[in-house]
Amino acid sequence: MHSSSLIQILKTFTTEELKRFDDFVSSSFFNRKSYVTALYKHIKKFAPEFISPKLEREKVWKELYPYKNYNYGIFKNLVFDLTKLAENFLKVEYYLKDELQTGYNFLDVLNERELVKLFKTNFNVIERSVNDSYKSKKIPAENYFDFMSRLYLLKFGFSAEYDVHPKMNEELDSHFNFLISNFIVLLIKANNNSHSFYSDHNPERKTNPLSSFLEKADSHNMIEELLELMKTKSLTLYRVLNAYYKSYLSSIDKDSFKKYWEFKKTLEVESGSFSKSDKYILYACLCECLSNLNDVELNKNSELLDIYKMQIRDNVILNEDGFLGTVPFISIVQTACIAGDADFIENFTKKFIAKVHSEARDNLEKFSNAHLYFAKKEFEKSLEQILLVDYDLFTMKYYLKNLQMMNYYELNDYESFLSFYDSFKHFISRNKSITQKWKDGQTLFGNFLYRLFKLKQKPDLFESERLSKEVKFSKSNKKQWLLSKLSEFKGQSGSKK
Repeated sequence: MHSSSLIQILKTFTTEELKRFDDFVSSSFFNRKSYVTALYKHIKKFAPEFISPKLEREKVWKELYPYKNYNYGIFKNLVFDLTKLAENFLKVEYYLKDELQTGYNFLDVLNERELVKLFKTNFNVIERSVNDSYKSKKIPAENYFDFMSRLYLLKFGFSAEYDVHPKMNEELDSHFNFLISNFIVLLIKANNNSHSFYSDHNPERKTNPLSSFLEKADSHNMIEELLELMKTKSLTLYRVLNAYYKSYLSSIDKDSFKKYWEFKKTLEVESGSFSKSDKYILYACLCECLSNLNDVELNKNSELLDIYKMQIRDNVILNEDGFLGTVPFISIVQTACIAGDADFIENFTKKFIAKVHSEARDNLEKFSNAHLYFAKKEFEKSLEQILLVDYDLFTMKYYLKNLQMMNYYELNDYESFLSFYDSFKHFISRNKSITQKWKDGQTLFGNFLYRLFKLKQKPDLFESERLSKEVKFSKSNKKQWLLSKLSEFKGQSGSKK
């Protein structure tokens, strides 16, 4: 039984869920088979690991039927029935957790049963509850728009059937306004996601059906007209829609720093108007807009670190479960390292290392220390920390291999660098688990650093100028560090001449 679907489901239950499932199985409404109840009573003794040898099929059978020979067919049916109960329990738990949807379904039932008075009373209660949830920023804009759209459509249908009144046109208008608002938010989100995907997997593709639709809607001022309408209905809703619209404008104009800046300032100034879910989405969009921005003069690394600081300020750096993901932790630390902000790395790690999952904590602390020592210019210590890390993510591997080469450069250890750079090139070419965009970026950085190190060994002002220009117009995420090293080199060259 150890590998059965039933045991796999039960392993995910919390202590409280196991107790509630006990009541669920014992309820005659859900289950009338006494042996299925007895099966769960026996199995739950071995929670939460469920790894006891006593869970082997024939041993469980003996507990249920001490005087009968093992019957595979009967036992299989018992396990199947209990598995279906576990699945139904999860469905009920999930259903009851969504109080708004549960309320909507209740209204729908009242409407179908023609319980007019109860419908009107409960509609007001649920409408108020949804608005309170949104005002307290418990639900994202798209969920609110979607729910209110369906709620007012239900109310309009009810009014047309049982309660004709003068304000029915307002109910229908509210349905349309929320429907269009939700449509626009969903389109912009999907469009941003598609741009991100195509950027990584199909960079040659310039457009998609979503982009075409949004471009036409924007060219006819449809989105701006909706914004103006929302401004008269609710300033909070207007601000949310406006932020999504600013994200769209920035994403389609990769040459406009102004549009990126307007989007960023909107988040910075009006973040108090957004739910936590909206902030997660909008900050992700801001990072994507920054990544795609064509501005060779902009220090993108420092700008990205500023976005991370805004997320920390707005308390949206952690996942919904209260933990910080491994990949965001890695990205934040290496970004701060390239920006040379050792204090930030130290303070960030102290504050958030306990928020990463325990199995990754030791590795991430060493990863952070390696970058901290590099930012402090303690390069030997940085190399020592790198060697202590047990790689478990490809992003960690690449960032640490980059850092190792950067340490060799700072220590002027050309022989170690050449040996490591050769293995690094093979590592990139053999790795089939990453996108071509990642491979190109890593190859580009390695090539830049190799040429920079050659210049360090044998100065050449012409080659230095050429490399500076290439780096400046590249999209390397370590551009600023490379330029700072080239700047140091050019200063040394000038003094020698």
